[in-house]
Amino acid sequence: MSETELMFLENQAGEVEGLGHAGIETFRDTPFVSCSKEAGQNTLDAANGRPVRMVLREHQVPASDIPGIEKLRETISVCLKTARASGNDKDRDFFENANDVVSNLFIPVLEIADYNTTGLEGPPNDASSKFHALVKSSGKSNKATETSGGSFGIGKNATFAVSDLRTVFYSTVYDTQDGEKFALQGKVQLVSHKDADNTERTEKGYWGHTEHFSAVEDPELVPAWMQRDTKGTSVFSVGFRGEEDWIDRMTVPLLSNFFAAIDDGDIEFEVGDEPRVLSVGTLAGLLDDEAIEEAGEMASHGDGQNKCWHGRLLSLAARVGLCLQIREGISHQQLWPR
Repeated sequence: MSETELMFLENQAGEVEGLGHAGIETFRDTPFVSCSKEAGQNTLDAANGRPVRMVLREHQVPASDIPGIEKLRETISVCLKTARASGNDKDRDFFENANDVVSNLFIPVLEIADYNTTGLEGPPNDASSKFHALVKSSGKSNKATETSGGSFGIGKNATFAVSDLRTVFYSTVYDTQDGEKFALQGKVQLVSHKDADNTERTEKGYWGHTEHFSAVEDPELVPAWMQRDTKGTSVFSVGFRGEEDWIDRMTVPLLSNFFAAIDDGDIEFEVGDEPRVLSVGTLAGLLDDEAIEEAGEMASHGDGQNKCWHGRLLSLAARVGLCLQIREGISHQQLWPR
């Protein structure tokens, strides 16, 4: 198999592709809310027992340990020069910030890892597989069942929305008839551009084997921090746009959207390096936490979609109190209708 590197597809048609990627733009105004919500749903859909567990943590990764970093730096530099020459303020601002981030010795990475799940079933380079549906498919979903809430459709772009580099890696361990298998691939979505050799390239690049832009299936070829030793999936958003209160801001939608599943013991979350645990045992206390309440208030200052978050959270807090008082008399289905 060929060597690994980051390569952008050749733009043979000369198409012009800007930063206004429809899927990513959908989540631009609500990146933390959208990222946590979409990841949580995909984790539930891949359940292989209960409770499934989803962990969100931030890493400061040495830039030298990020696959394809030199090519990414080169590409961002080329795009920045073009943006400055074009006079496009949006592109210039984006690539100036991206250039600053990618030039650092350490780069923030958000890891979203799930456990007690099936993983992204392969083979990863098979167009009918779940891995391929997540990494390489557009306008198509490979659901486990017709009732699955997550479908690797437009929601998969939410992870790019929290990346200042629009760069995401997918790492998974899944079952086969021959035992557990590993797969990893990276994806970058920038703008169409001319590379350093003056070749026209599309906005889309992949890190993996250069032959057919294929996924890497040998864990020895990837950094240790991207490997997994248990079945499941880890998604890495490189250049994470983390803010000081990102833990609170991601906790709010997790509580709001997965309250019933948490209360039923179907799913648990861990958010942050000193993890805030969202589980049956911590649910009532979290819904009465002032920091989370303030994060809900901040979410209420956005568009019409966001205004519902805080109100829903307060409503759920009230229901928790009710549930704790009369749990013996009323079923979960009555209190928490799905």
